[in-house]
Formats: sequence, C-alpha cells, structure tokens
Amino acid sequence: MNIEYRIENDNKLYIVKELEEYVMKQFVGLSKRIIAECNNSTISVGQITNIVFKHYIFNTITADYVVDNNNIDKIHVYIGGNQLDVEPGEVIEFSSFEPGKYVIASTNEGAKNAELEVTVYG
Repeated sequence: MNIEYRIENDNKLYIVKELEEYVMKQFVGLSKRIIAECNNSTISVGQITNIVFKHYIFNTITADYVVDNNNIDKIHVYIGGNQLDVEPGEVIEFSSFEPGKYVIASTNEGAKNAELEVTVYG
C-alpha cells in the first residue's frame, strides 16, 4: 500500500511517502510564510500606496497556505534602510518624493519572508 502525507516539524514542512518498499521523507519548505499585499506597485512622486503584511501557515489538509489569524507576532519590515515593526494586517502608507524602485520586505526568522517592489515615477 502506498501512502503520501504532509507533516510539519519545527516550522519545516515535509512530504512523507510510504511505499511498500521504503519510506521517504522530503523537505518541501517552511510551514510559515509572510505575504505582502499592495494596492498599487507603480505610483507617482508623492502618491500613497497601501501595503499590508500578514502571517500565513501551511494547511496540511488543503495543501495550501492560509492566513494565520492566531499568529499575533509583529512583522519586521525593511523599507529603504529603515526597520520597523508592524502588527499583522496593519496598513503601511508608503510614498516617496524621490523617483526610483523601492524594495519593501519582511525580515522575520523562521518564516519564508515577503518582498515586493514599488516603482515611483517623477
């Protein structure tokens, strides 16, 4: 009989395949991740775009990441040389008076972090 299932162990996600001949355990990725959403990744100088970071966790039943509303840990966000801590779901209003490309990323440990790029035109 062949069986395949997913397990989480210390924030790591594994796929386990039990075949008649052997058992194989394969590392798939981190079970936790942070997702960033932005209402507009291309803005004009002085215009505001809203950015939201949320915790997600892998659901082994649906085999997909879902919002982790139980995780209230602050999310460490890096924006243009500045580090700030935000609550999950808190809106960051980003704007710049300098044209360019800006990387906004989470930097939490033990999770796959989010990164997005906002382009500001003059």
